[in-house]
Amino acid sequence: MIEDNWKYEVLKEETALLESGSSIYLGVVNDSLGLEFHKKMPKGAALRELEKSHLHLSYWDTPYYKEAIEKFLLKVDKEKTVIADIGCGDGRFTDLLLRLGFNKIIATDIDIKPLLSLEAHLRETGDLDKVLLINSGVECLPLKNNICNAALAISVLYYLNENYQKGLAEINRILNKDSIFINSEPNLEGALYRSLFFETLSDVFENYFEELFKEEKGDTPFKFRLFAENEIIKILGDNGFEVEDSHGISLFQSIVRIMMVREKLKEEDLTKNEGKIREIMNFLNESGKLYRNIIWQSRKIN
Repeated sequence: MIEDNWKYEVLKEETALLESGSSIYLGVVNDSLGLEFHKKMPKGAALRELEKSHLHLSYWDTPYYKEAIEKFLLKVDKEKTVIADIGCGDGRFTDLLLRLGFNKIIATDIDIKPLLSLEAHLRETGDLDKVLLINSGVECLPLKNNICNAALAISVLYYLNENYQKGLAEINRILNKDSIFINSEPNLEGALYRSLFFETLSDVFENYFEELFKEEKGDTPFKFRLFAENEIIKILGDNGFEVEDSHGISLFQSIVRIMMVREKLKEEDLTKNEGKIREIMNFLNESGKLYRNIIWQSRKIN
C-alpha cells in the first residue's frame, strides 16, 4: 500500500475534501460549455465503461490511444513519477497508468459524476491509495507548482475553447522542467472531411474559417475548438512545450460509428465482420494519414 502522505505534499494547503467520507478533493469548478455538454450526455465522460460497449467509438478507438500513450511514457520512471491525468473522466487512462506501474497518479475532472464512478472503481480494485482524485477545472488546479513529472490531457483542452491557453499554462505550472506532456486534440483536416460527408457545407466552412466543430448532429450550441497541425505545434511552443512526437487516430473508426448510428451500416454486419474491420483499423493506425484526432507528445522546456 502507498502512503497517503504524497497526496498532501502535492495539494495546496487550503484544499478540502468534497464531503466527509469522500476521497475526492474539491478545486475550482466554473460553468462552461464543455461541462454543460458532458452533463447533457447520458453517460457523460464514462469512457472507461464505454470502451467495453461493443461497437461504440470508444470500443474501436481506445486500443490505439493506449498504445500511443504507453509508447510515449516508455522511458518514464513509473515508481518515482507523479503523473497527472487531466480530464480523467471515469478513468479510462487512469486504469492504463496503474497497469503500467504508476503509483502516484493525480486524476482530475470538472464533472463530479464520472469521478464518483472512478472512486468506486478504485475502491473495488484496491488502488485508491495510488490515485489522488480532484473535482476541478483545468484552468485552476489546487496543486502546488512543479509537482508532476508527466501529465496527460486526452481529448480535454479543446473543450475550453477561448480558455485553451489558460488551461495549457496551468498544466505547465504543475509540471517540472523536462517533464513529458501528452495531449490529444481534434484535427482540422479530419473534421473537414467528416462535415463534408455527414453534415452540411456550412459546417465545413465553420470548421475551416472559425476553427470550430460540432459535438452533435444538426443545430447545436455545443461547438468546440479545432486545430491545424502546425497551429497546435506553435501553441504548445508558445506555452513552454516542445513537440517531440505525435500519433494520429484514424477518422475511419468515427466513420464506421456514424454510419452505424445513422443505420447506413448494420450492427449485425459489423459484428459478423469485426475481425476484418479491426484488421483494417490496425493498418490505418500504422499507415493512415487522415486523422480525427492527433495525440501529441511534448516536453516542458520552460
